[in-house]
Parts: sequence; C-alpha cells; structure tokens
Amino acid sequence: MQGCTLQAAYMIAIVEDPSFRSKDAARQVMRLPDEVRKCVVFLGRREIAASGVTKFVPEGTGLLLSYPSPSFENFEMTFLVTAKHVARRLEPDFEIRFNTKAGKADYAEVLGRQWFYHETDKSADVAVMLWAPPKLADCLSVGPNLPQR
Repeated sequence: MQGCTLQAAYMIAIVEDPSFRSKDAARQVMRLPDEVRKCVVFLGRREIAASGVTKFVPEGTGLLLSYPSPSFENFEMTFLVTAKHVARRLEPDFEIRFNTKAGKADYAEVLGRQWFYHETDKSADVAVMLWAPPKLADCLSVGPNLPQR
C-alpha cells in the first residue's frame, strides 16, 4: 500500500500546484490535470425520460485505484472506490460512465452486488469493488504506474 500512498500524495501535490489555479482571482476555479481526471468515472443508472429517450443519470463518482497483485508478479489489480452511501444507492445493478480514447463517453454495466465495505468500522464511508476499465477506455488509475509530470 505504500506505493499507493505515495501516489495519493503525488495527486494532492498536483492539485495544490498553483499552475492549475485560475488566473481570474474572482472565480478561483481550478482545473485538474488530465492524469488526475482520467482516474475518475461516473456511477449511475440509465432511465427512460417521459419523452421515451434513455439517458444516463449520475448518482456519484468513483476513483480507479491500482495495486500490485500479491499472487502474480508484474500484475496490477484495479479497484473502483466510492463512498459507501453512493454504493448502497447503486446496489445491485448500475453503470459506470467513462471516457473513451476516441473522445466520447461509453458505459459498462455492472450486475449484482460486488461492493466490499470496511469489515470492522461500520462508520467508514468507503466502498471498493474489483473493476478494470475496458481497452477502449481512456482511464488511468492511482497507483505505482500513474504517469508522473
């Protein structure tokens, strides 16, 4: 986990970098760098609107986190992390919205309950599930192989 902790510190350093702050002092808007934004996905469901059009309704966000496999050398497992209260709302079936390398959005359907919660601290608002983005996804994950600036 130490590698992941260092990567989290790296992400915080990027976010706090003044070069990502807006030049307009009145707005105080910050733009996250691509390597951070590519670690985030939307979680939600598709709903049919009154017009009959199906649309994706986001209910939360998730962070992609990778960790070296304890069983297989040179293999990383990718996890989707979100708040427990978001995961509970999403159960049992939901979709993950991600950006593609072609510059569009796509969706991955998740069926069945697959979230893991903290075993001993019931107040911990965190949920984790094993999930790797498809090849067409333009995603990165926080972990040892996150590109450095």
